[in-house]
Amino acid sequence: MAAIRGALIVVVASAIACGPSAPRRDQIERRIVEAGAVVVGTPEIRQTSNGESVSWDLHVAAGWPAYREAVAKAFAGQFDVVRDDDELLVLSRVASGDRYRLELRATGAANRVRAVFTASPY
Repeated sequence: MAAIRGALIVVVASAIACGPSAPRRDQIERRIVEAGAVVVGTPEIRQTSNGESVSWDLHVAAGWPAYREAVAKAFAGQFDVVRDDDELLVLSRVASGDRYRLELRATGAANRVRAVFTASPY
């Protein structure tokens, strides 16, 4: 039973989502990198009773305003913009009975951004 539970945790952590139309962690990471970021360190995956999240620390060479615009374009049509300002970009989507949220925040450090992708029941 422990082996099955361990395998299930790996599957959940790598997907961070359920259902055929659900965005996957690797898809989200690919898009935020393609928009002009480099992942710094190892992504952090957390599971709670309300869902799962993965976070990345990013370095963005072009700076926050240009990166924020590139990310919004990369997710246009699939996520709705909930907030977009000088320090925070929040994108959201509901699919397969779950809510998906991508939050990117300028950290204040030069060209550093914190990205958090969360999947939770809707």
